Amino acid sequence: MFEIVCTKKGYENLNYLYKVYPKKYAVRFEIRTQKEYKPSADSILKKNKEYWETLFLAQLLGDDASQFCEVANMDALRFNYIDSVKELHVTAAEPLIIFNEKIGYLIHCSFNDFIIKDNEISTNEIFTWYKPLTSKDADVVNRWFNQRESVYENSLLHFMRALYDDDLINQGFSTKFITRIFKTDSLYKRIDKLMKETDTKLYTLLNASPYKQNNYVDLIDKKNTASSNFRNADSVVSLQFHHKIMEVFYRKKYSGITDSRPLNSGNLTPASYLLLKDNNKIIIEPSGAFYDPNDLVISGYWSQQKLGNLLPTDFRSLYAF
Repeated sequence: MFEIVCTKKGYENLNYLYKVYPKKYAVRFEIRTQKEYKPSADSILKKNKEYWETLFLAQLLGDDASQFCEVANMDALRFNYIDSVKELHVTAAEPLIIFNEKIGYLIHCSFNDFIIKDNEISTNEIFTWYKPLTSKDADVVNRWFNQRESVYENSLLHFMRALYDDDLINQGFSTKFITRIFKTDSLYKRIDKLMKETDTKLYTLLNASPYKQNNYVDLIDKKNTASSNFRNADSVVSLQFHHKIMEVFYRKKYSGITDSRPLNSGNLTPASYLLLKDNNKIIIEPSGAFYDPNDLVISGYWSQQKLGNLLPTDFRSLYAF
């Protein structure tokens, strides 16, 4: 399985996911010209352009990482704020060139329409290409190394690789499934018996109010889910769970990345939650890449990780977390 991404100035981005390698035939793609930018009547760009730029960079890169990143071609951005629906639409005439001095990468970033609503990303599909930065300063290189290792630990990339390698526990991850039972479901009337049958318990972290006041109840597995459960007989690793939410915790092993490797702190980080859109299957590759990423809905800790703190799938950690 692989993905082809084509970006060209003046044209919309194109991506195509191959589930099998094409054989004995050529593949032809047609890319569409980019629509001409026409701001809406209620757009107030000139007055707020500086604000929109700051907001966009924070949503794209993250509040902390954006301070260490420089976009070389900000003039490629086009902003259109639609007051009637309170949406900011951001397009780019060409791929953005981002220098990330925090983790030491040059990033080419492409997207067709980046939509921000209520100061949160509501719609975007981003394509990236990474190139490592170089430096003759040993301190700079060492800082990049430490930052990359720190960013990698407990990242979605780290989790997907651990899942593929059937090594979740050793890598510090624990996973459980959450099942939501609605009042309209016949099972709701026998929750206590259902918990005994499925070895689950009431779960309140996703919903702070008592379950009897809601239209549903959340049940969470008492035991962790083994990573071997995600590999089939053909050694294909995938995420496929129907009408459930996966909760992922990470037990932080180190308080920092140094040559001396600090002792185990044993601290649990905030939970991350994974949900499959339309119950579609997610295929995981050895590199930690997964397809189709648009079918995976992420909330909790990982949803806060923006582009400025993401690593390419060819990154290799030198430590066994």
